[in-house]
Amino acid sequence: MGSPKHVILVPFPAQGHILPLVYLARKLAAQGLSVTIINIDSIHENLTRTWKHIEHQDIRLESIPMRLKAPKGFGADNLNDATAFMDAICDLEEALAALLEITKLSHHVSCVISDFYHLSAPLAAARAGIPSVCFWSGAAAWASIHYSHSSLAAAGLSPLEDSDTSKLVSNLPGLKPFRAEYLPSYYRKEFYEKNGGEKYLSLSLRRVEIDSCILANSIYELEPQVFDAMQQFVTGKFVSVGPLFPLKGGGASEMEASLRPESRGSLEWLDNQAPNSVLYVSFGSVASLTRAEMEELTQGLEASQKQFLMVASRDLAPEVDESFFREFGERLSRSGAGMLVSWVPQLAVLQHGSVGGFLTHCGWNSTLESMSHGVPMLGWPCHSDQNTNCKFILEDQGIGMELRDKTRTGISMAIRSLMASEEMRSRASHIERAAREAASENGSSYKKLHAFVHSIK
Repeated sequence: MGSPKHVILVPFPAQGHILPLVYLARKLAAQGLSVTIINIDSIHENLTRTWKHIEHQDIRLESIPMRLKAPKGFGADNLNDATAFMDAICDLEEALAALLEITKLSHHVSCVISDFYHLSAPLAAARAGIPSVCFWSGAAAWASIHYSHSSLAAAGLSPLEDSDTSKLVSNLPGLKPFRAEYLPSYYRKEFYEKNGGEKYLSLSLRRVEIDSCILANSIYELEPQVFDAMQQFVTGKFVSVGPLFPLKGGGASEMEASLRPESRGSLEWLDNQAPNSVLYVSFGSVASLTRAEMEELTQGLEASQKQFLMVASRDLAPEVDESFFREFGERLSRSGAGMLVSWVPQLAVLQHGSVGGFLTHCGWNSTLESMSHGVPMLGWPCHSDQNTNCKFILEDQGIGMELRDKTRTGISMAIRSLMASEEMRSRASHIERAAREAASENGSSYKKLHAFVHSIK
């Protein structure tokens, strides 16, 4: 027998992009592949402090230097100057190509699998003579929109003027016509022009010519029309492999790769709550709320009279001082209305039987984790593809609704409606079963990932 196939994974430096590639690494290693994960140096140093080696899995961690330091990954502060961060990513090509060449001396590298937004990775792989594979970290619906950039530009919707958000977007692969307000936020003219939208969209779309395959972290049964349409759009290369994270009972605690300290006390608190009684509230690692929004949100949560577990700190609301969070937390402790923490092991929280709803920013990881565990959602999209996910997944799939009235009264009413909706809970349970079947042996995602492993040389 020869040595095992070796694959290299290159995540985009952000918490929400590193996690799914770590889960992919675990899946590939479980099938006998040797895996190397290459992060930027500041994230590598952070990750190695908590990394858990699993017996019989050959996964190694390597790093390359990046001039910008981001030990917690791309954050809300980077949204103000995304160009600088993306330029730093593009500048990694030389260092990454050099590391790939060194790795080739001791391993036969079958391919480099890199996050769609890591624009230098496929170029570095090509320089090293290694096949490149794209990891699409979001929904297929978002991919349909992103790969249709030329059509959107021809229709005058890229960049998107605020006055054009009510226009109808049609003829995109696998998608029914929808209003332009649901296009990813990076199409909005102000952000697009400030952050080099044309440049980075063009660079990202070049990957179609370079990558041999696109592994999509979604479920075929969730978006069948889009996956079928995308097969024609990128000629048989777009395949579903999600969900990659372990489902309930699958050892989630052994799979974590958090860049922030997690509160285990939140799980103990959940243990003492009634089934389906708790609203989980989290906006991920990149979103930012104003002081006014935070005040309305906290007041609305308390007014809802529903138990809640909230993840929040100054990273989420830079305008709010520490005393606001301290006083809010103390008030919750006295009243018993909920619990405030700075970070949690989210997958374990969403798997917990006491969690009955999720107020979320609609980031794809959160959306996929929530529906894969039968938890209906209340969407508060903030940026990127989050409004797209809210439309095509929460609302179109009937497993949630968008929070449009962000006053304390609107928030409290929406929370009560979400927590009381048996219809959304039933639909979310249906999606949960579909996710479990897709990831199980002989399920659609399992078989496609298995076929991918056997196709690489």
